[in-house]
Parts: sequence; structure tokens; C-alpha cells
Amino acid sequence: MFRPLNRRMVLRGAGTALALPFLEAMLPRSARAAPAKPLRLLSWYFPNGYYHVNGIDDWTPKTTGAGFALSPILAPLMPVASQVSVLSGVANPPADAANLSCAHARGTGSFLTCVAPASGSSDGVSMDQVAAAQLKAYTRFPSLELGTDTVGGDIPIRSTIAWADANTPLAKETRPGALFDRLFAADTMLSQAEIDKRKAYRKSVLDSVLVTANDLSNKLGKGDRQKLDGYLSGVRELELRIANQGAGPMCTPGTKPPATGDIRTQTKLLLDVLALAFQCDVTRVATFMFDRAGSDLAYPFLTANGAPINAGHHGTSHHHGAATNLAQLKEILLWQTQQLAYLLDKLNKMDEGGESVLYRSAVFYSSEIGDGDLHEQQNLPIVVAGSA
Repeated sequence: MFRPLNRRMVLRGAGTALALPFLEAMLPRSARAAPAKPLRLLSWYFPNGYYHVNGIDDWTPKTTGAGFALSPILAPLMPVASQVSVLSGVANPPADAANLSCAHARGTGSFLTCVAPASGSSDGVSMDQVAAAQLKAYTRFPSLELGTDTVGGDIPIRSTIAWADANTPLAKETRPGALFDRLFAADTMLSQAEIDKRKAYRKSVLDSVLVTANDLSNKLGKGDRQKLDGYLSGVRELELRIANQGAGPMCTPGTKPPATGDIRTQTKLLLDVLALAFQCDVTRVATFMFDRAGSDLAYPFLTANGAPINAGHHGTSHHHGAATNLAQLKEILLWQTQQLAYLLDKLNKMDEGGESVLYRSAVFYSSEIGDGDLHEQQNLPIVVAGSA
């Protein structure tokens, strides 16, 4: 019988390290007792809050308790509803206490710290970094900070939710290709000339580890072989999708590239890489930001009132109770929930020894304010998913 695999085993080749998902062969031989499985934390931010005005609130569920009915905006979460809780009536007092004029900056500055932010800084350590400090011994990356905002030039307190300390914001990675190479194509053993050559030819991660992957596959049981083949196929498919984005050489340091032009593609690719990172235990802590605080991003691929949503999100969030604005906000919030549902569904389908990756995760999903028109720090929209 093939001896049990180390939980953190990786496939190596040509300087590339590709982590493995959970396999039955990773269980101890004695009684096949389950090893300690990882717990994960994801904190996900979306901008500009929601709306509750004149009795109209498409976010808050109308019922409570087990089996509660999801609201229209949260309906995409139905496939994982058993692992979803919606918290209502929650406030963030430190945001109100901050001596800052911008409600959005107060909200993001205290989003994961619960400390009243000062001008330009959070004045506290974010909870993701508290978790990362405890879990960093188990993974190659203590935490990942991801987001879709590629414009740059904004102050950190509005564009960052992860803080290493009171004055040190952690920048977001917005490029799926760069993220993929950072996690799964560690060229640490190659010379600079070899790295440049590999990038020029876009040599596949899987091409580099093919020999060790085949060798491992021959020693696994049927179930593990099928899981490994499916995982490697998924990595290959993601590689091709990223390569087809035409983003130029990956992992090239320097000036942040311009926006992709399509937040839909950017978001899905970032979430796909994040799901792989959790599945392979490359990291156990991550943050994700949709754009930034007070985002005025337009969503022309969505329609409301019979027309594309070309108006900026922030301006629309000051809805004044107008039906036209509320209809646009509903579509924007619904689309954002669909992205959350996409990731949760992927994590829920990743088996980890009889439990899903989602089951072993805690996902916090919220905004910097409650009602966007009121700029309130009460009645925050909060979803918690997973069973960690």
C-alpha cells in the first residue's frame, strides 16, 4: 500500500510548486482516522450598503430561525442556504465615533478592526490579520488580499480593509494572472533567464509538474486518481482562461495594469484562483473587495427600468426613495450576491474527507454602511456563510 501523503505535499517540476487538494491517501494508515482539517476565514466587502425605505427592503429576510426564507437580493444563495445566516440590526459604533467627514471612509476603516479610524489610517489591526498570525505556520501564504478596483490613486482607508497594524494597509491583488502565478507557479528555483523564457512561451504549470503528477497518480487509489485528474483539469482550464485574457506576461512587477474592462471576467477569475488556494491549503485567510468605498462604478451589463445601468453606483445609492434608483440598486446588489453564490457553490462542491471546503470555512459578507442614502452605521447588511 502506498504510504500516506503529507497534507501539505506539492507537485514539483522545473521550479514550479503545485499544491494538492485533500486526498484519501493523506489520511493516517492507522484506522484511517481523519487528520486535523483546516479552518478558513474570508472577509468580503461590497460598497455603498443597501436600501430600506418606505417599507421597501429587498435584502432583509421576512422570517427568522431555521429554514428562513431568503430575500429577493439574497435568493442566489439558495443552493447553500443551509450554510447561510443573515444578521440584521447590527451596528458599527466605532465608525460613528471616528472623527472623519466621509461615512464611507469611517466604515471601511473600521470594517474589520472595530476601532474608530483616524485620518488616513485604520488605527487598528484587522481581524483577518489576527487570524493570519495564528494560522501562518500551516500555509505558504499567511493571507491573500484581493479586489477588483484597478484604478488606484485613492486613500488606503477607502480602498483597503486589511491592515497589518494601525498604519500599514495591505494592498489588494487585482490581476488574476499575477495571483495564479504567485500561488501556483513559484519559480524560486529558476534563473532570471529561465523565468523570462518561461513567461515568453507561457509554459503551463501542469507541463512543469507532469512527471511527478503521473508518478503520484499511479500510486493512488481509484477515487483519489479521479479527484486528482479532476483537480488538474480544473487548473489547466483556469490557466487557459487566464492566458486568453491577453494580460501580457504574468507576475511582472511594476505599475498596476489598467482595468480589464469587464469586472465580470475579473471577478470570476479571482474567485476561481481563491477557491483553488483554499482547496489546496495554500492559505487559510483572505479578504475580497468589490471596488472601493463610495464606488461610483457603472454596471452597463445590467438592466433596470428597461435600460442598461450606466449611472454610477454611489450616486444611485443616494436613492432618495426614488423607484428608478431602487430598481437599479436591486440589480447591482443581486449581481454582487450572485458572485458570492458562485464562490460558495464552488467551495461547497470541493470534498475534504467527507466535508466540503465551505463547511470548514467562515465567510463574512458585508458593506461599510447600512442604507446608502442615510450613510448610517446601523442596520448593516451582513451574511455569514460556512460552518467553521
